[in-house]
Amino acid sequence: MFIRKIKHNLIKIREKIIPLKFDGWLRIYPTLQCNLNCAYCVHSHNLPESMAGKYSLVPWQKWAEFINKTGKNVIFTGGEPFLYPDLVKLVNAISPDLQVKIYTNFSTDLRDYIKNCKRPVIFFGTYHPISGPVDKFISTINDIRAAGKFAGSIHMVGWNKQYDFVNKAKQEFARHQWYVYIDDDQYLQDESSCMKFRKKVSCTRRIYLIAPDGRRFLCVSKMLRQRDSLGNVLETGLGADQATITCQDYGFCNPCDKLGETKITVFTSKGVTDHGSK
Repeated sequence: MFIRKIKHNLIKIREKIIPLKFDGWLRIYPTLQCNLNCAYCVHSHNLPESMAGKYSLVPWQKWAEFINKTGKNVIFTGGEPFLYPDLVKLVNAISPDLQVKIYTNFSTDLRDYIKNCKRPVIFFGTYHPISGPVDKFISTINDIRAAGKFAGSIHMVGWNKQYDFVNKAKQEFARHQWYVYIDDDQYLQDESSCMKFRKKVSCTRRIYLIAPDGRRFLCVSKMLRQRDSLGNVLETGLGADQATITCQDYGFCNPCDKLGETKITVFTSKGVTDHGSK
């Protein structure tokens, strides 16, 4: 009696290279919580599968010890980093030989930062319509600038439903001698985040993405889902800068998963029929 055996061979159909240069910076998400709820937020792109709100937080002393031990520059992003308790204490505890960047929406109370931050910080500040009136946002960054504690840039998102708002706000910023960069809408991406299919891929990346509990992930998508961790850096160390995983979720990537040097190999399955005997 013959039995048909179907083998599913993986056939590479194409490779996709994203040639962003690896910068060696640690990208630490001290919290994934945010005080805003922007309609175009990339972290709500695949909200039903998100586990972002289920992370425990690491004490600031432990983060400082880890960062100083690695000797690598660090970006604090999120979520809103200023929602993390004692962020200013953490920033002050980082070695002065290292650079610190903070990605923030500037809509939290920053008086503690203005008063107590003792070291240089570079900001990536983003203004969102949901933050409130533009003059309030400008007042906040003017206060930080007046205190001599602002370096960095201000951004807005070129979401297709807010072009008029963006243009008017940009004019108001210019009146106060602030230049605003308009970032592309990250939802205007290619098939990787189209949410129309899932494909199996091999994904190789060089990047350090570290979640609020210290686990390292290859991409933001995996971090939000809490899947395929590369280990907890606070327990086992940072590890190699490059890693490769097999992923079943290509097509449901996060729109900002293009960070870092990336090579994606997309596969398809082809049925090959063998005939065996019993």
